[in-house]
Formats: sequence, C-alpha cells, structure tokens
Amino acid sequence: MATNWGRQLANWQKWGLTLLTLTLRFSCLFEKWPQPPGLGAIAMASNLWNSSGVCGACISINGPSGEAHQGIVSDQCPSCKEYSLDLAPDLWSLVSNNKTPGVLNISWEFVSCNFSTPIQFINKDGVSNSSTSVQVDGSNTPISSLEVLPTAHDSKEWIKLIRQASSNFFQPEDNAGLGSIGDLRITCGDGKTIVTNEVNLDQPFGITNATGNC
Repeated sequence: MATNWGRQLANWQKWGLTLLTLTLRFSCLFEKWPQPPGLGAIAMASNLWNSSGVCGACISINGPSGEAHQGIVSDQCPSCKEYSLDLAPDLWSLVSNNKTPGVLNISWEFVSCNFSTPIQFINKDGVSNSSTSVQVDGSNTPISSLEVLPTAHDSKEWIKLIRQASSNFFQPEDNAGLGSIGDLRITCGDGKTIVTNEVNLDQPFGITNATGNC
C-alpha cells in the first residue's frame, strides 16, 4: 500500500488486542534506541507492515472512552486482522481503561511523534568496511528512503539502501560493504531531504545524529 506520510491517514475503525508479550525490540529491532517515554509498543497488522516501513511510526488510538493515547510501532502482527493493532500491556490498559486483556473496538491514525531531537543512525552489530547495515531511529514520521554517498568510491552517485523487512536495517542491494565513511541522505515522506556528512559506517552499534528530523 503506497502511503503519503506527509499527511495523516483517516481514522481506521478496527480492533485492538493484547497478547501480553510485546516489547519494543521484536521485528523492528530497536536494540540500541530506548523506548520513548509515554509511547507504548504496538504491533501492526501485516497489510500495513510495508516491509517494516512503519517501524517507529507513532499512532494515536481512541478506545471506548474517546480519550486518545499514543504508541509506537515496534513489531508486525501476522495474526491480526487487516488494519488492527496488537497493544503492549501498558498501552492496552490505557486504551481499554484497564479492561481484561482481549479484543477491543478502537479507532486510530498515524501522527507525528513530535520528537525534539534529531534522527539517529545506528549501525548493526558486525558492520565493517565490507558489510554496511544501518538503522534510522527517532524519525517523527516514517522515511521514504535512505541513500549513501561513500567517501571511498570514485562515483558521485548516491546509492539507495534497501530496508530489510525482517530487521528494519538498511543495506546495499548486493549486501556489499560501502567503506568506513559516507554521507547519508534521508528522504522524508513529505519529500524533505536531510543530508548528514561523514557518517561512520564500519563501527558496530555506532550512533550518529542526523542534521535534522522529518
């Protein structure tokens, strides 16, 4: 499903449920990016998973009381019905007003996370000159693409990295390494671009702040 992340989607009238096992790490693998305060973990139905493209997206949920509560996508829910969400226990309690875990009718929409900090680039464990893999964390809205301009390459063409559906890391299409340093370019959902120069690509779990946020 193609989505313009520059706009909020209309409310989805679907189900919320809790399986009581959800954490922020699952398929989105936010291992070195801490869960933001006040944003409970959410698993997204497969029809909106978009090859992990919704990882880190913030969602506003209205339960029976009509009060809105926010969470953040951290996993896929293959067993969920279309457009439905699996809520972590803390978020379930808020949305359901402390009802017994089960299934609940909700409405929800994607919203900006409104982070005041820049996006972070976090390298995967095991990266090197010959293996490039980087995660984009803390974006206010899901990004459209990530490209790299390797310092060591003679070519001045940007190389598009492919997001891995099972891990939320961006890697070259041929899984080749792109050297130790490169410029990274994010394209946000609304078309805004963010360029960050001289990012270390070969340091396992290395963290670099981008020059802005979407």
